[in-house]
Amino acid sequence: MKSVSLKQRIEWVDVVKYICMMCIIMSHLEASTMVMYRFWSPFYLMGFFFVSGYVYKNKYNFKQFIENKAKTLLWPWLFFSVGNILIAQVVSFNQHEPILKELIWNFLQIRTLGDGAWFLAAIFIAFIPFYYVVCNYENRKSKQSRIFLAGLLITLSVISSIYVRIMPPEMLPWNNVNLPWHGEYIFQAVLFMYLGYLFREKYEEKFDRINNPLVAVCLLILYIIIVYAFPEAYTTKNLFYYIFHIYIRRIVGVMMIVSISKLIKSNAYTRFVGQNTLLYFVLQGKIYSFIQALLRRTVGEWYSMVLGNLVYSSIFDFVGGFIMSFVLIIPVYIINTYFPILIGKQRKK
Repeated sequence: MKSVSLKQRIEWVDVVKYICMMCIIMSHLEASTMVMYRFWSPFYLMGFFFVSGYVYKNKYNFKQFIENKAKTLLWPWLFFSVGNILIAQVVSFNQHEPILKELIWNFLQIRTLGDGAWFLAAIFIAFIPFYYVVCNYENRKSKQSRIFLAGLLITLSVISSIYVRIMPPEMLPWNNVNLPWHGEYIFQAVLFMYLGYLFREKYEEKFDRINNPLVAVCLLILYIIIVYAFPEAYTTKNLFYYIFHIYIRRIVGVMMIVSISKLIKSNAYTRFVGQNTLLYFVLQGKIYSFIQALLRRTVGEWYSMVLGNLVYSSIFDFVGGFIMSFVLIIPVYIINTYFPILIGKQRKK
């Protein structure tokens, strides 16, 4: 495999991010179905964590590292999350809680409770332990120590998954198993970031030697079987079976997307979306809220019929997702060109 500088855009990474971003957009639309959700939910976030670990380069001390991530992740989260709350208080198709209450929930960052830009906050927090994981990996050259590190991350990730599964929601004041600042999720994210980092360091060349369309199709078929052939895995009381199925479908799903992305030839559209997923993530909410409210008000009967039919709803979800991805090109381009400071970048002269 030809060596590529991490300062350059890596084509297949942008394809992975494009696919994952499209799945996120479609998952947020009302037309999304459980059949579709089961297909993309195992990989569309873990894919982002995987490529975040893949492109990570340990070149800063901790202070510089935090400053960089605060500028490129925490600042955009703060601006867009607070901005969305303020805009929604003035112009919105939905009723909202008092502004102070919404701001408090936003700063608590408890998943599903007023955390519109949650992913930026979650990946920022995940990068902190990941920084030390990479430092530990690079400082400890022995095979035993690296095996121990991998085992520790797997254990912490599994513990967090078990916590989400067995924790009674009523035990916490907010009646939700999720923790402030995504504490229940972080080590699941760090594990896949570490897998992405290891993939680049040790396994990518081997993977590229065997990767071809047949391998991609086999991974896709295997993934479909894992996701759909074992419906009892989603509701089983057998904790081992439940956790095992979660990680198998996530790992196979991410490998499937990586395999496909390395074989697909990207174009200007997929590269644009893939390179601007941060803005797509924070801007999509207002677009789909507007589109869905407009449909309910103008063609409500037809729209309800579409949502009530699995086939029509799935088709509408795909079409709506692509339309949104093109509509978002305009505000994303404007921000990148004239207001890059909003995402921690300097304006090009």
